[in-house]
Amino acid sequence: MTPKQLVEILKREMKPIIEETVRPMLEETVRPMIEETMRPMLEQTVRPMIEETMRPMLDQALKPIIETQQIHTRKIDALTADMHKVQKLAETTVDIVKARYENNKREIDEIKDHLEMPKQPYFGS
Repeated sequence: MTPKQLVEILKREMKPIIEETVRPMLEETVRPMIEETMRPMLEQTVRPMIEETMRPMLDQALKPIIETQQIHTRKIDALTADMHKVQKLAETTVDIVKARYENNKREIDEIKDHLEMPKQPYFGS
């Protein structure tokens, strides 16, 4: 048996034992210790370094995306304003057409009588 084969056998045989006994023990003892000691140290030292180095890189990488977003936002706002104008114009046009139709109902009825057409239904009634 070669040393490599022996290592593989030990790994395979020891893994369940380690998983059942050693891992829970480490989870209970070492994790809290790491949380208490390492996290504050990392927060104080590593986080500022990351902020100093990564923030400018991120800002520069995101700059074109932010500019594109701002351009599209302005275009969407302009289109929304145009849409509201068109909607208002359409509503006004419908109101005018309905009002004119109501005003001309009598005349339309006379024409329909003359042509022997049914008077109903009226548009918009």
